Amino acid sequence: AAVLVDTGEVIALVSQPGYNLNDFSPVLKQSTFDTIDAEGGWLHRAVQGLYPPASTFKVITALAALQIPEYQPLKEIYCGPSFTLADRRFRENRAQGHGYVNLTKGLAVSSNVYFYKLGFETGIDRIAKQAKLMGLGEPTGIELPYEARNSIVPDPEWKRSIGRGGWLHGETINVAIGQGDLTVTPLQMAAVAASIAGKRNRTPLTLIHGTRPAIPETPPDDPLLKHFELVTEGMLRCVQSGTGSVMRTEGVSIAGKTGTAQVFPGGVEK
Repeated sequence: AAVLVDTGEVIALVSQPGYNLNDFSPVLKQSTFDTIDAEGGWLHRAVQGLYPPASTFKVITALAALQIPEYQPLKEIYCGPSFTLADRRFRENRAQGHGYVNLTKGLAVSSNVYFYKLGFETGIDRIAKQAKLMGLGEPTGIELPYEARNSIVPDPEWKRSIGRGGWLHGETINVAIGQGDLTVTPLQMAAVAASIAGKRNRTPLTLIHGTRPAIPETPPDDPLLKHFELVTEGMLRCVQSGTGSVMRTEGVSIAGKTGTAQVFPGGVEK
């Protein structure tokens, strides 16, 4: 999904596998229906598919942390091959680690260890609050039927409400890198990217050209502007020299954030 930053207008919305509307005329054959059904082509993944956002969520963890006065985003901390919590090791995305990392480098190279540590210090309440502020956990309101309504921003209250007991620190650091019980639609994360580019917490979306939803602007003296600028700098570095360098284009300034979710069939890690 792609969203115009200034207007909130959705300019591209793609779901694969899909189907050819020409196959529906003059009548949809049973064999065609069965093929689409077997491939899962009826599901509009951009607005109905629920997935872990993976490392794309690190921008939200960063924004949550930046609101803590004591946090020093330019300070470099050592990020080795793993982060140990209690008796469990949480692995980095690079066998040898990333060495000394600050916030912008952490976003550029998508350091898990940096964001494990940052998420642990920030806490799930701040992270979940920032995620909800940016529209996760609820539909975008796009003018399409059957938008997913059950995306999840997990926190202690949510976990208790479904009868799974108390919250664990390991769950916090999983959420901090976009894993665990966290689920979003691609459209929701496109809206988050549009909000960061526009230096605001929320971007209402529309499919209708020429209409402009009411978009709350961040006041020029709001300290949040500097937070968005730091995150944007990390996203620029991601494309210039980091994990998103395949998108680097001569003469065009592109900011982005990569993400690769881990999915365990049947909930079992292999």
